[in-house]
Amino acid sequence: MNKILLLAFLLLLAAAPAVHAASTGGGGSLPWDTPLQTLQQDLTGPVAKGVSLVAIVGAGFVLMFLHAEMNSLMKIFVWLVLIVGLVMGANAFMTTAGGSGAEITYGKPKPKHTYSSRC
Repeated sequence: MNKILLLAFLLLLAAAPAVHAASTGGGGSLPWDTPLQTLQQDLTGPVAKGVSLVAIVGAGFVLMFLHAEMNSLMKIFVWLVLIVGLVMGANAFMTTAGGSGAEITYGKPKPKHTYSSRC
């Protein structure tokens, strides 16, 4: 029983600095914010368009001309490259076209039709 109480006390003592650090809330940025922003810019910029185009063309060429000579694992890998290329290309295209997500407006909806009182 004493060992369990001692272990619980040591665990509580070890977790106390983490609880204190989480409750004070610093106001600075997190250490992974900058790498994530760099990755986001890389996946939506002109480099992403080029990489996705090369991936789509290369995977398409391999699937059209070499599909009979590949084993199933290689086919899965080529399909994965093709899908990642399509997703990156669609993301880059939508970012360039100005698509940034859904827009939800608040307020009174406008009537679709107005009727006049002319007879």
